[in-house]
Amino acid sequence: MDYAISSSKVSPPALTRILARPRLTKLIKRGREKTLTLILGRAAQGKSTVAATYTKALSTPAAWLNLDTQDSDPINLYYLLVRDLDHLVPEDSRSFLLSYPSITLGPRLQAPLLQDWAQTIFDCLPFRIDIIFDGLDRLDPEARSYGFLKTLVDNAPDHVHMILVSREEPPISISEKKLKDQVHVIDNSDLAFTAREIRAYFSQICGLPLSIRAAQKAHELSEGWIGGLVLLSQLLSRVQDKDREKYIDEGLPEYFKIEVFRYFAEEILSSQPEWLQDVYIKSAIFDVIEPALLTTLVPLGDTENLFHETAQKNLFTEVFYDKKRGWMFRYHTLYREFLLDRFRSKLTPTEQRILYSKVGRLYEKRDDRDNAIQYFLEAREYKRAASIMEKVGMDLLKTGRLADLSGWLESLPQDMVEANPWLLFYLCMARRFTETRENILRLERARRLFKKGNDISGQLLCLAFIIEASILAGRDITPMAQLLEQGELILSQVGSDQFIFERATLLYQMGFGYTLRSGDFKKGYWTSKNAYVLAQQLSILTLRLNALATSLLALTLSGKFFDADNVCADIEQLVSKCAYRELRFFCSINQVQLLIVKGNLEEAKSIVESAQAEAERLGLIYIYHALLLQDFQLRPALGEFEAAEDIGARLLDSVESMGNLFFTGLVNLFLGVSFNRKKDFIKAEEYIGSAIHILSSPQAHSPNHLCVANLLLGLVHRHLGKFEKARWLLEQALKFGEAMPCYIVTTAAYMRLALVEHDQHLAKQATSVLAAGFKLAQKYQAEHIIWMSSDDFMAACLLAIDLNIPQVRDYAAHLLASRFPKEAKSELLRLSHHPKAPVRKLALEIRKKIKRTTLPVIRILTLGEFQVIRGCEMMVDRDWLRAQSQNLLKAIISHGSQNIPKDLLAEALWPKMSSQTSANNFKVTLHRLRKSLGPAIDKTFGSAYIHVRKNRVSLDPELCQVDVDQFESLIKQARSHHQRGQLRKAIKIYTQASDLYQGDYMPQDLSTDWIQRKRNDLKTRHIETLLTLGRLYESLGTVTKAIWWYCKAIEADPLLEEAYQRLMVLYSRQGKTNLAIRTYEKCRQELQDQIQTQPEPATKALFEKIAQNSPKIHQAKVIH
Repeated sequence: MDYAISSSKVSPPALTRILARPRLTKLIKRGREKTLTLILGRAAQGKSTVAATYTKALSTPAAWLNLDTQDSDPINLYYLLVRDLDHLVPEDSRSFLLSYPSITLGPRLQAPLLQDWAQTIFDCLPFRIDIIFDGLDRLDPEARSYGFLKTLVDNAPDHVHMILVSREEPPISISEKKLKDQVHVIDNSDLAFTAREIRAYFSQICGLPLSIRAAQKAHELSEGWIGGLVLLSQLLSRVQDKDREKYIDEGLPEYFKIEVFRYFAEEILSSQPEWLQDVYIKSAIFDVIEPALLTTLVPLGDTENLFHETAQKNLFTEVFYDKKRGWMFRYHTLYREFLLDRFRSKLTPTEQRILYSKVGRLYEKRDDRDNAIQYFLEAREYKRAASIMEKVGMDLLKTGRLADLSGWLESLPQDMVEANPWLLFYLCMARRFTETRENILRLERARRLFKKGNDISGQLLCLAFIIEASILAGRDITPMAQLLEQGELILSQVGSDQFIFERATLLYQMGFGYTLRSGDFKKGYWTSKNAYVLAQQLSILTLRLNALATSLLALTLSGKFFDADNVCADIEQLVSKCAYRELRFFCSINQVQLLIVKGNLEEAKSIVESAQAEAERLGLIYIYHALLLQDFQLRPALGEFEAAEDIGARLLDSVESMGNLFFTGLVNLFLGVSFNRKKDFIKAEEYIGSAIHILSSPQAHSPNHLCVANLLLGLVHRHLGKFEKARWLLEQALKFGEAMPCYIVTTAAYMRLALVEHDQHLAKQATSVLAAGFKLAQKYQAEHIIWMSSDDFMAACLLAIDLNIPQVRDYAAHLLASRFPKEAKSELLRLSHHPKAPVRKLALEIRKKIKRTTLPVIRILTLGEFQVIRGCEMMVDRDWLRAQSQNLLKAIISHGSQNIPKDLLAEALWPKMSSQTSANNFKVTLHRLRKSLGPAIDKTFGSAYIHVRKNRVSLDPELCQVDVDQFESLIKQARSHHQRGQLRKAIKIYTQASDLYQGDYMPQDLSTDWIQRKRNDLKTRHIETLLTLGRLYESLGTVTKAIWWYCKAIEADPLLEEAYQRLMVLYSRQGKTNLAIRTYEKCRQELQDQIQTQPEPATKALFEKIAQNSPKIHQAKVIH
């Protein structure tokens, strides 16, 4: 719905027949140094005129807002302001600002929401601007828009000057700004006409010359109040010139306050012809008077001219111009209130309703639905109002105008709303997050009415939001399983090209229901996926995100992490260019559950902590319990049991007070998890038992969570020695996990069942189920099982080693080394003395792997100065046991670092010695090198940095990082990409290789042949890399970068003619002939100086060609 705004709402009044008062314009200008100016004065004090005069004189942009009762709702004030800024911001910013309030995923706290709106608006206003809010006193006394105004005032940047025009200081708490001298106030005393201005006004504007004395008397009585002066001018116009002085002296009352306004207004109105009085009184029911509409209502001649004359007489009428509708008029508030009083007293209620009805029909015919609804409600033509509400309700929901919609619906007779399914549906949507349980009943009634009327659209939407309300309320009226079945049934009856929005909405809610409540993760994923596809067709960002989030949750809980990571990437891509703060936040928290299930607990904790702060800042109350639940899941896994119990207690109080049965069951379940991990099995049994009781009830039935509860309770019973109960519960969980399928549950059930069987000395059964569990874990590369404590998971891994199960022991060994290096240390030492040799061998290998994780990585730099860095410290001379040990390391690296025959190394270091002597020297030197690199060698595990197998020597590829090896590896990768035509990837990796080449290979070792050979080979590769980068950039048309790389190649090899040739060609193409010639001269000079030769014929020919194309150079060459 396009939230249309009348020009009269965003235009200052036309300045006709006003007295110039430059002192006031200067006074406002002085306030521009501050972000806020208040223009405060009593009714009819000329506040708007003063502000409009100032605005007209501005050379910088300004926005003007005429406020009324409708703007008491912050959403309407937001749209009014944004619409007024239309012509000042770019098209993309306009679309963004208009859509911003509707892009939300749930209810938010008012203050942070308004802060977000204000910041969003100011972000689009990087220029100097004045924003004038006229008529704050027309807002409702308790208007929530005052909160938005306060937020705008508090957050306005220095270049935004806000002017608030009102009868009295608005209730926005600006005392602190006043104390800091950040507010400029113009009040009654400033606005009041001086005696000189009064005399000028009567003379220049009214054509009624007054003496100085008469003007002073008028000033004394009126206190400069322009409203009184306007009325006085009307009275004086009927007094003869010679009698005016006397009338002012004797005919005026001794006081001249607002209380006399009605007296004078009545006198002036009664002086008009009766037909004109009728026009004025009836026209008062319009917020803005449009002559074309008024003529239809009250037959007149030239209505427009009539009101222009009225405005010219200063009878409290403001003038506006709209490009589409022409001239429009609006009464001053005080005068309109007076006219409306006359309207209510002179017309009977029936006559009033007839008039309101006529106006409603006029607006309806024009398709101005907002006004049509309001006038039909005044006329009590509820059916016509309801008919329009049906048409606009969905658009109002999409734009977030819930207060307007709710207010209109509440104005209708209740039985009419109850009998109309669409009105009932809209009422539910307006109270979507505040009356969830009541909404279930209302939506069920609406669905029955839709079904009776064969309205498929309404049935689909009602069912969607019944599912949502049931999940939010956490206490089913209709069991969730039945609702999902009904959803499947109605969807099967709808064509694929019908009701796309309604189907997408229902599919999304069903996907969430399947995932969260039924535990059918496969259906949850595919239903959400289908919702996403439909939402893509509709380009509804929030629905797409919600559908992706639910499909991510389904994949996460079923353990399909690879697919879940892909969906995470889809979500990130969807919001990567999105400016909506709430959606960017939503993207980050969606990863948390995946991280928890995968076992990335510290990362998850970091996101949750920052998310909680961000949610509080943005006021995202709908996410509060979800974040708290995520935090609750994390704490026990991190061993923070007291924190978990504290969160659990707070959550339990909250959800029980709301009557949310499902979440109560969930909190009990997670408390059971915490006490289980704490090894308080009695309390764990109590809480898990409570969870099972709740989650098996018809009102909160959740097969998925019941399965998890059985799984947890089974382990608790194992620890309590109740093995038969434990076995039965674990077998039930296993059946559910296999039926879904859900590998996380299935894996945990198998492993826990194995522990129970082993406790009862049933080795064969334990071996069978453990093998099945580890096969699943290995298949899905699981390194963490959310429903198993670390102790239980480690016990299952150790049992797999102890039982020597061939199919799975290697993966169990990997898990022990990577996940439990410290915790499993004593048990692995025990297994090292196992009676079975394969178990002893595997235990030793695991211990070696664990030992390696404690060792520092050694980085060896050879390109440039030779350096060895152990951990974070550079090795110095005293760290080496003899110089020859360092030479052995250089020899190993120079011969490729891997699988080098011992004899080859011995020959390189001791070429003139006998084979026996060199072998002995090698043995001693190798020992010294190992001791130098790793001083504390454990005899059990040997050296970790240098390995000798079958007389071949290798550096450990993980613990020893050699720059030259990395350089050669990068070159190989880059060539592979280059050959496959992946030029940009090739450029990226070639550049990394070039960056790694910090100098020639071991330049300090000039006399060693095998180092020299390696140095020459690497330098050649480096120069070829530079040339290749130049060629690649040249082929892509990136000439500047190509030139840069060719210059780098010449720096590396000043005799490289190919690089000179390419530079000459590129400079020539750019028209830089002088640079091309200079490049040739440099090439010629370098060749002459270094090897006493001339450039190749191809280089000379290229020079000749370039010179011929440049007459000056060619002539100089000929003369030369």
